[in-house]
Amino acid sequence: MLYPLFFTSFVIDDFLTDNEDFGASQIVVSSASSKTAIGVAYLAKQRGIKTVGLTSNGNREFVESLEVFSEVVVYEDVNEIAKVPSAYVDIAGNQDLLRAVHAHLDGVLNHSMVVGNTNWDHIATDTSELAAPRPEFLFAPTQISKRTKHTVAMGLAQMSSRSRTFRFKLIRQFLPETLLFARHGNYRFKTVWFSKSFRRIIGNSLHNRMTLCYFFPPLRALINLYLKVLNEKPALPKEISDGDFEWLIIPSASAIGYTTDFLEGANAIGLKTLIAIDNWDHLTGKSIYPIKPDYFTVMGKRCVEHAVQIHECDATRVLPFGLPRFDIYREIEHNCNESFRVNKPRVLYCGFSLAHAEKQVVSSLANYLESKYGVGSIEVHYRPHPGPLPRYDGSTITNSNIEITSYKDLNRTAMPDMDEEFLNAILQADVVVGAPTTLILESLAIRKKCVLDLTNDGYHRTSAGNSASWHTHMLDLTDIKELPRGNTIDELHYQVDQMLQQPTNCLHLDIENLYNTSEKLYSDQLLQFLLSAQHSKID
Repeated sequence: MLYPLFFTSFVIDDFLTDNEDFGASQIVVSSASSKTAIGVAYLAKQRGIKTVGLTSNGNREFVESLEVFSEVVVYEDVNEIAKVPSAYVDIAGNQDLLRAVHAHLDGVLNHSMVVGNTNWDHIATDTSELAAPRPEFLFAPTQISKRTKHTVAMGLAQMSSRSRTFRFKLIRQFLPETLLFARHGNYRFKTVWFSKSFRRIIGNSLHNRMTLCYFFPPLRALINLYLKVLNEKPALPKEISDGDFEWLIIPSASAIGYTTDFLEGANAIGLKTLIAIDNWDHLTGKSIYPIKPDYFTVMGKRCVEHAVQIHECDATRVLPFGLPRFDIYREIEHNCNESFRVNKPRVLYCGFSLAHAEKQVVSSLANYLESKYGVGSIEVHYRPHPGPLPRYDGSTITNSNIEITSYKDLNRTAMPDMDEEFLNAILQADVVVGAPTTLILESLAIRKKCVLDLTNDGYHRTSAGNSASWHTHMLDLTDIKELPRGNTIDELHYQVDQMLQQPTNCLHLDIENLYNTSEKLYSDQLLQFLLSAQHSKID
């Protein structure tokens, strides 16, 4: 359970361990009261490394009470830090503090790591004359990739025969995200496009050498042997291994080294394990399990089939409980949200995470509705995906009447909170339009009228129609024959118009195979299972 909460802490500690703490005899950590700093101190303590926690005077008592830092120093007393070989982990992001630490430890500071920015209101603009060493930003994905490259390469090369999604990702490892031959544009445009695409092929091939090795059995065997013999894995946190636990529950399950390490450590001490999958696409193309847990919880019955067919799991150990973050939809009355309706008909276009010229689609849809019903007669809202991949077509919203709701403060791996703003975007819509995304499935769960955008733009390899044909989980959605869809722009316009003209506000489709639609909350189902397991002493 510590893994998701202190993920950044584990990455920082892993980076420091990989570099032998840069020869430091103490690690200085700012913003010592933060969860990340506490996690760093705890992990360093397990390795016998001295830590100095920097905090405000108001938080000093709290930080000292944790007894994880070897020493606690307030920001104003930086000069009290022992002048011995040190590494600085800057979580506060306070430039004045950074300068003070560098100045005090000048000559003995071996590494300065920039992690966060918790003290955003104390940022100084003048960073001149900062004593060496130069601060280096910890890019977590780079460190994570050291743990995942082997697993990902193995999964793409070896599991591509089990899932169309893995096969598509393997293709995208080497081919550019844009089509090699552009379908639009003049001769010069197509020539430049081809040149850039070809360069991307060469670059991607060089970048993904590990994946290429798996196509050659002798190289694959050598890499596996090297990683097995020489790659030291982090141990299970002492707080877990020494605790009185029967179960280790790990949320989500992307192909990351720590998940495998935790499962391996749990097996060694006899803990039963459960991985809670938090989306419908993880099993079909994102997750790889060199070591399988005792149980999975998944979104629905189709995910159970994916676990069996792709990952060779025992179907009795895959539990279709739904998703905990979607429990809020179980509490919404299935009356097609009459109480949330607005005065004008409203169409919501939900964006795609993969590269797709959706701005052209939503603009053309708004123009079509205005030409048929009049300007201002129907509201068109556009909610881009919170973590979209780059688009290469340069398209823009051409209709100024389209209302755009974006989540600019989120990084690519984050998801928006299920707050009033997020939910109202769906609840107030009469018709929800978009590529086969999770939000379409969410809308169907509360019986919203939906239309699938399955158009192809001629630019992107991952445009909606092409992606739907390659992604197993999207095929599960498109297999619902009663679900309206548009394979061309004109078809999309027609289907949206048909949905608007329907007298009913509901679209009753059977999605039970995709998503557990029972009224029982995920937490209740999980608790019931754990209690049952305890009583029956199941393996």
